[in-house]
Amino acid sequence: MSSQPGPNAATNPFVQPYVEMWNQFLEQANETTRRMMQSDDGHSDPRLWQRRWMQATSQSIDAYLRSPFFLNAMKQNMDAIIETKMKVNDLQKEFTRNANIPTASDISGLFERVRGMDEMILARLGEIQDRLEGLEAAVEASQKGPSDDKPAN
Repeated sequence: MSSQPGPNAATNPFVQPYVEMWNQFLEQANETTRRMMQSDDGHSDPRLWQRRWMQATSQSIDAYLRSPFFLNAMKQNMDAIIETKMKVNDLQKEFTRNANIPTASDISGLFERVRGMDEMILARLGEIQDRLEGLEAAVEASQKGPSDDKPAN
């Protein structure tokens, strides 16, 4: 026995409800274990226990994952993540704007402008080529025309 003086924990009015609750819990756990051991007529199959445990665990997890508490917590987490991402994007845009660093949209816009100018230049060069060929044909025709019209001596 204990040689320390003082009140017994079981008789302490503050601790008594907790002691009773744990005693009741252990009695129920012992009774449940005894019933499980006797339910198979003395035959204990570990696979059957494993299957029962897995079913109970899966039902418990499924019920928790479908609970409004969990779903609300997931929604709040997703909302916080999205809000944080949007704030980070805004800060990044502000920083790049203040630092005069081109963004992807700036580069994309520049690429589209260069492509448009390239197409316009190629079209204009095509027109110039057609006009040059027309002028060359006219020059050839004018050089051949008067020489063909000369009377032979």
